[in-house]
Formats: sequence, C-alpha cells, structure tokens
Amino acid sequence: GWIGHFDSAISGNSQLKCGSKISAEVDMVTKPRTLHFFVDDEEQPNYVVNIPAAIRFIAFLQQVGSSFTVTHIMNLQCSSAKGLMRSRAFEWGKEWKK
Repeated sequence: GWIGHFDSAISGNSQLKCGSKISAEVDMVTKPRTLHFFVDDEEQPNYVVNIPAAIRFIAFLQQVGSSFTVTHIMNLQCSSAKGLMRSRAFEWGKEWKK
C-alpha cells in the first residue's frame, strides 16, 4: 500500500486486499498532530505529522466494483500507535521524498 500527498506516492505500507480492515488514527491532542494507519490491526510504517487542526477523510477506489464501509468513528483516550523500528514520518503540507 501507499500513501499520497500532492504529487507524491510513498509505498511501504501493507498491500490492501479484498476484505482488509483499514484504520486511520488521528491524534489531535499531542503536538505535532499525527495520522497513523493500520491494516488488519497492524500499525503501518509510514505515517503523517503536522496535520491541520481541521481534517476530512477521502477514499479513493481504483478498481471497478470496489467498495468500503465505515464501521465506526471513535474518540480514543490514548493512541494505539506504538511506533515501529523502521517507521517514517511524512510532513503534511511539504513535498514527500521517497
């Protein structure tokens, strides 16, 4: 899987499969604000820092017949992200280098 921002596409997160459970965890409390991704409950190495104070989620479906369902939106007391040994932070609003 990849994450994208402006014209940059960064690979390194798990490839999505039919039936994958995808989570996006936004921490709006700590500074810098962060966005971490999880695929099938596994934290992904690429994440985003310095996200704006107001955000919205957008999904991009590439294959014909693809679909997704939002199962819930939750307010967590603390982040599930633990940080991975080979994780990489990409800064919102800046060009991302591969």
